[in-house]
Amino acid sequence: MSESPGVYAICKDCPETFADREVMLAHQRGTMAPTREETGVVARGHSVRVVNPTPEEIETKRVRGIVDDAIESALHDAMEELDRAVQQGKITDEQVARELLDHRDFSDAWFEFLQEQRDE
Repeated sequence: MSESPGVYAICKDCPETFADREVMLAHQRGTMAPTREETGVVARGHSVRVVNPTPEEIETKRVRGIVDDAIESALHDAMEELDRAVQQGKITDEQVARELLDHRDFSDAWFEFLQEQRDE
């Protein structure tokens, strides 16, 4: 697991390495620069790569993956079910879109689903 013993993360923009998350975050904050001088919009600091995540971070990533997969599967099933209802003439694309306006994640997924269907 460990690419660099004793190193938590490495900077992808300079030769810095970091012993822990707090030092890494301080470096990112310290290297923040405006992306557009005329607007003063601050985008991000240096990019980093965690090479030795903590056990808690590993567990968080594992749990997040399981939850994300379940949500993605449910979303796919919902889109398929709505598409079947449209294909059977029970409801129209427009009716689905209107009803999903209050459910932004599902609404976005519906429009993506329709686009994919048209592209096939």
